[in-house]
Amino acid sequence: MLKTERGQILIMYSMLLFLLLPLFLIFAFLLLFSVYLKKRKQRAYINSGIKIVDIMKGVEFENFLLAHYRALGYRGKITATSNDYGADLIIRKSDEVVAVQAKRYSSKIGIKAVQEIIGSLRYYNADSGVVITNNYFTKNAIELAKANDVELIDRNKLVQIMRQNSTKKIADEIVTTTNKTKNCPICGKKIITRHGKYGNFFGCSNYPKCNFTRKNTEGC
Repeated sequence: MLKTERGQILIMYSMLLFLLLPLFLIFAFLLLFSVYLKKRKQRAYINSGIKIVDIMKGVEFENFLLAHYRALGYRGKITATSNDYGADLIIRKSDEVVAVQAKRYSSKIGIKAVQEIIGSLRYYNADSGVVITNNYFTKNAIELAKANDVELIDRNKLVQIMRQNSTKKIADEIVTTTNKTKNCPICGKKIITRHGKYGNFFGCSNYPKCNFTRKNTEGC
């Protein structure tokens, strides 16, 4: 009798396992697929060129920056989309906490962004603050940031970070252009023909602020 009951219990557990196993496999597959999509999206952000950044929405730009900071060894998260208290990202490495203000703008970043990040430091108990943009900063913003030890990362510095994290092939795509391109892929200024020791080459009209150059393969 006891053996019969044990046999029935064993059969019940076997049937339960048989029913639950497919559900477990489906759950495991969905979990792994979710991780795969997340990593794939992060790689896409890492390998995005500056021209892609220019057309990103605000939240996309924040995720883009978070992906790059993670590639640099930081842990972090995006703050609330509204009422963020002056910081869009909070990143950490070791004991250092950094508040980041992300500004994906089509015009120069003024003093307000610097004021916002300064105000966020105490709220988030951050050690330092950074303002990052795909554009450039006004003179007043630069002066206020310098007076308050706020790091400013403009378009040129952002491209350098992108090149550091991307594969060589993608990094080259970020800062190269065809001979027919009229605008610099780094700062957006006009590309002009320059004359050097070894012949003609293409360079940014914003030199020396921007050092972008490219060989003139047309030989003009």
